[in-house]
Amino acid sequence: MTVLASILAEQRQLQYPHPHLLGNFVDNHDGDRFLFNHSGDEAILRNGLSWTMLYHGLPIIYYGAPLCLFIGPCLPPALWVG
Repeated sequence: MTVLASILAEQRQLQYPHPHLLGNFVDNHDGDRFLFNHSGDEAILRNGLSWTMLYHGLPIIYYGAPLCLFIGPCLPPALWVG
């Protein structure tokens, strides 16, 4: 949690002119999925998605993040990544 707190403090110090226009997301298609990086802990993903929706800014939920909760464990990243 201290990493998140330091990131949020850093954002406040930068004084973006319109912080409500920043995008919030827990993962995307360019890297490993959230559950893959967090040992498949669905509770952490649910908390992350809640933060994405409730924190100021634009919530971004990439295709696939919620599907991991319903279809089983997320697969490792695609072979063409990295």
